[in-house]
Amino acid sequence: MKKIVKIIIIIIVLFVVIRLISNLFNTHYNIEYNLVFNKENYSINEEYKKENKSNNYYFIVKNKNNKYLFMYSSKHKSKKNIISIKKYKKDNLECIIPKTKNSNKNIYCILNKKQVSVSYLEYSNNSSFKYIKNKYKLNILNNTNKTTTKDYISIYKDNLYDYKYVVWFYKGIYVIDKNKVNKVKLLKKDKYDNNLSMLVGDYYATINTNLDRNSIEYKEILLYNLKKDRLEKIKLKDFLSINTYINGVYKDNLYITDNDSKKQYKINPVTKEVIEVGNKDILFKSLKNNKLINIRRNKNNIFSNNVINKKINKLYGNVVIYKSNYNYYFKTHDGEVYQIINNNYNNPILLFKFRDIEEYKVKDDSISFISDNTIYTYDNNYGLREVVINNEFRYNNKNIYDFIKK
Repeated sequence: MKKIVKIIIIIIVLFVVIRLISNLFNTHYNIEYNLVFNKENYSINEEYKKENKSNNYYFIVKNKNNKYLFMYSSKHKSKKNIISIKKYKKDNLECIIPKTKNSNKNIYCILNKKQVSVSYLEYSNNSSFKYIKNKYKLNILNNTNKTTTKDYISIYKDNLYDYKYVVWFYKGIYVIDKNKVNKVKLLKKDKYDNNLSMLVGDYYATINTNLDRNSIEYKEILLYNLKKDRLEKIKLKDFLSINTYINGVYKDNLYITDNDSKKQYKINPVTKEVIEVGNKDILFKSLKNNKLINIRRNKNNIFSNNVINKKINKLYGNVVIYKSNYNYYFKTHDGEVYQIINNNYNNPILLFKFRDIEEYKVKDDSISFISDNTIYTYDNNYGLREVVINNEFRYNNKNIYDFIKK
């Protein structure tokens, strides 16, 4: 009898271990479950994906005729993550706050049968949203209005969170995060058109345009390491003519072309390696739909980070489309910016709307842009917020800033 008991215990332990190992290495699941709170029934679709070393959870919550979509990342793995839901309603606005196992308590809203972000409701001064916030004392989007000033720019340090920004000032860059503003001089003379600089991974790269009397060629590339806050350099074996231009970035490598020598180079800022990858004999590299391709003519070949998605164009017209991780973002001609989560093309989320949007960038599911004299940033955790003010943006904003998530 004791032997049978031991065998049963061993079998149970093995079963538990196998389940734990299976859960550890499981990179995808899709489950459905129902919850009832305050006599409201919620149907939940929860999809888990292991993406870029992150545990990403995608949710579709249905309540009557409304459908809410959202996602979040977590360090922990678990199933049936939504444990309760609170619902708020006023006129044509309906909002829910799902409580999850990782304490995520963001609010998601449907306005006139279309999902919109809290930022959109805040910036459009939606009266129903104001009523819900005040009545239920909801503490949402605590973005600061306090600024600190250095030289001619003002910074909302408390709105930067885990972001770091770079702003060009004609001789170099301001490196800005929530802790400090560092002014880094790179050039001897002003360079108004910042066409020889670009963010490459965690490095801000600038071709050194400081020329001496005996040379009219560029001899080095300056690299500011944003993670370590230090200046590094690459001494070039093949000097570059003044007719050199930047193609763009692909997989954290910088691509540049010297039009005089008809040569294209790939530069790795980490290893400091410079490789010739294109010339008139072996073709040149270009970027199309996030893929590197070969082309014959390389003059004025500037990489585009836009992607092609026929489904989005068919549904929403000729819009500018970006892809970040596994989500799509598109911008309409009248300044509406939408997010499509997990290929739910028929349910785009209106994030915000601005009449004038310049230098629009999307990376790591974060958006940044310039409007008037201000840089804004948006992500699903912190919403839309102002980060940098500089009146120079009104006159010159081409390639004047960039950002990373630390």
